[in-house]
Amino acid sequence: MSLMHDDYRYSTFNSGLDGVKKHYDYEIQIARLEYENFFIMREDDGYAFKSDMKSRHYNDRNPEEDDPMLAQTQIKYYDDGDIEVDFSGDKNGRTWVHNIDKQILSVLPPNIHYYDCRDKRYFIYDKDESDVRRTHYQVSKVFEKKDNIIRFCKNGDVKGAKEIKRGEKKFAKDKPLKDQLESKHVKEMTKARLDSDFLIDYNQLYATFRGIKTGLYHMALEMFRPTKQLQAYGAAPNSGMIRRLHVARFIRSPEELVKAEKLALSIVGDIPESCFGCNLARMKERHDTNATV
Repeated sequence: MSLMHDDYRYSTFNSGLDGVKKHYDYEIQIARLEYENFFIMREDDGYAFKSDMKSRHYNDRNPEEDDPMLAQTQIKYYDDGDIEVDFSGDKNGRTWVHNIDKQILSVLPPNIHYYDCRDKRYFIYDKDESDVRRTHYQVSKVFEKKDNIIRFCKNGDVKGAKEIKRGEKKFAKDKPLKDQLESKHVKEMTKARLDSDFLIDYNQLYATFRGIKTGLYHMALEMFRPTKQLQAYGAAPNSGMIRRLHVARFIRSPEELVKAEKLALSIVGDIPESCFGCNLARMKERHDTNATV
């Protein structure tokens, strides 16, 4: 069971290390947290959250008493501000792992988040942000898990993971369509036009980044053979697709959307209107009308 980006947003320690220290001082001794899976222990260099990963199972209602001295350190809040998480624990079941992930997230501060996408684990960490788990937080970079021990450093680095930055806002070059395609796509497009089996349309796509909804859009010109879509029952969405050309990436504002529309019409200037799909035809008609007003 994979942990999706928006599956779990709660954090017990919104203030990070200060919250952990306050909780520990209040308990004075070893404290159990939610679901009784973690102990807090004060060590020489910080606070360790320990769990007996081998003796516990996700459906144990009355687990035996654990010896915290023999338990595995799952999360460590260092006094210097770093936080380390150990993901090397035994996996006794998919549901068990999913529950453990939620408990780890509840212990980590809200400026740290992680999720799974396509059999990979990604981390979101921003030292200058109070909460990266909120719905409207714009994710500009993630860290792909490479090691079992992940360390979130106070300076913003993440050790044990590879940094991946989101693509920037970008518009295509203002030049004819054939000059923006590879020769094989130009050849296929030409053959489709000769067969009277060519359609080009302008579509809005939801922009995602490593499985995260960004709230932004990609605007694209899509070229395909309509007959291939009609012939294949239950065909995939891209059946008959010749090429998809992104006119604009990661945009949202009305000004950017209008700019993308004008750019798309300029790019398809040498394509007969008889080849236009519904969206592209309506868009051209609207712009032609506005130009004459």
